[in-house]
Amino acid sequence: MMVYNRMYVVMDGKVMSHISSYTSNRMQNALSQNLSILILTLLAVILRLGRLTATTIHPGLRNDGPFTLRLVQHGFLEIIELTAQDVHPPFYYFVARLWGLVFGMTIPSLRLLGVAFGALSVPLLYLVARRLVPENAALVSAALLATSTFHIFQSQKARMYSLLLFLALISTYYYLNLIQTGDRRSVSLYIIVTVAMAYTHVFAAFVVLFHTFDFVFRMIRSNEPQHTAQFGLSIVGIGFLTLPWLAVFVNQIQSRSGDFWIPEPTLYTVIWSAGIAYAGNYVFALVFGAAFVSVAIGLMKGYIPWRAVQLPALWMIIPTSVPFILSFIISPIFITRYTITALPGIFILVGLGVSLQQKSIRSLFYAVMATLAVINLWIYYAQSRLGPWLIT
Repeated sequence: MMVYNRMYVVMDGKVMSHISSYTSNRMQNALSQNLSILILTLLAVILRLGRLTATTIHPGLRNDGPFTLRLVQHGFLEIIELTAQDVHPPFYYFVARLWGLVFGMTIPSLRLLGVAFGALSVPLLYLVARRLVPENAALVSAALLATSTFHIFQSQKARMYSLLLFLALISTYYYLNLIQTGDRRSVSLYIIVTVAMAYTHVFAAFVVLFHTFDFVFRMIRSNEPQHTAQFGLSIVGIGFLTLPWLAVFVNQIQSRSGDFWIPEPTLYTVIWSAGIAYAGNYVFALVFGAAFVSVAIGLMKGYIPWRAVQLPALWMIIPTSVPFILSFIISPIFITRYTITALPGIFILVGLGVSLQQKSIRSLFYAVMATLAVINLWIYYAQSRLGPWLIT
C-alpha cells in the first residue's frame, strides 16, 4: 500500500483496472465530443460558403454588399459620422474595414467575414450550452445552429448579424464565468465583449437584459454563490462605455418617430412569421414545439432542475418579447433578423427537450430533425423563391 497525507490507497489489480477503464472512457468521450464539434464546425463552414456569391437564388443578398462596401471604404472617423445618421452602430464596419484592408475591399470578401463569425458561433454555442445542459443536448443545439437556414442566410450577408450572435455567445460565456468565479479577468472580458456587442447592434441591450434577469433570479434563489458587486460593476461599466452611442440612438429614434420604415408588429409576426424563420419550415416548428412541451413536462415532474432551463428560456423570451412590447410603447423596432440573438436559447431548449426522451423516441426525433434540416437546406440552395428567412 501507499501512504499519502494519512490516506491509504490499495493499489491492487482490480482498483488499477477500474481507474484505467474510467480514464480510458473519459478520454474516448472527450475525443468523441471534440470530433463531433469539429465536424459540425466544418459543416457550418461548407454550408455558409455554398452559393455565397449567387444573387439569382437569393435576391436578399443583392443590396447588403454595396452599402457595406461603400461605407467601409471611408476612414474610421468618417464611419462614425456616417453610422450616426443610420440605425446601426459602427463596430461591425470597423471590423469589416480591417478585414477588407487585409483580404480585399470586395463584396465576396466582406461576405466571407460573416461566414467566419457564423461558423465560429457553432463551437461557441456548444461551449455555452455544455455549461447548462447535458452533452447530447449541447450537441443538438450546435447541430441546429450549423444547419439553420436562417443563420446561414444572415451569415452570408455583408451585415452585422452573424457578428452580433458571435459576440452574444462570448458575452454569455463570460457572464457565466463571472457569476461562478467573480474573478477580475471574467469581469474585464465580459465588459469588453459586451461593449463591442453594444456597438455592433442596439439589440445587444436585450442580451444584457436577459443576463440581468438571470442574475436576479439566481439571487432570489440564493442557493448558489453570488458575485453581486462584480456583476453590478460590470453593468455600470457597460453602461458608462456605451453612453456616447446611447445619445446618438435616442436622437435617431426622436428624428424618425412617426416616420419609420419598420412596420408595427403583430402577434403573428412574433409567433408565426419569426417562429417559422427560426425553424425553417412549418413542420420543423412543430418539432420545436414538441421539444418545448417535453421541457415543460420535465420541469413539472422534476426530471430537470429549473436552473438548467432558466437561462436558455430567458435567452429565448427576452430578445423577442421585449422588442415586440417596445414597438408599441416607443416606436416599431421588431424585425426578425434583429432577434438573431434568441437563436441559442431556442436551440438549447430544443436540444434539452429531445435529450429527455427515451432512447427510441430520441432516435426518432434525431431522424425527423435531420430529414427536415436536409429539406430546409435543399430549398435554400435549390429554389429561387424567397423563404421566410429571406423576408425578415
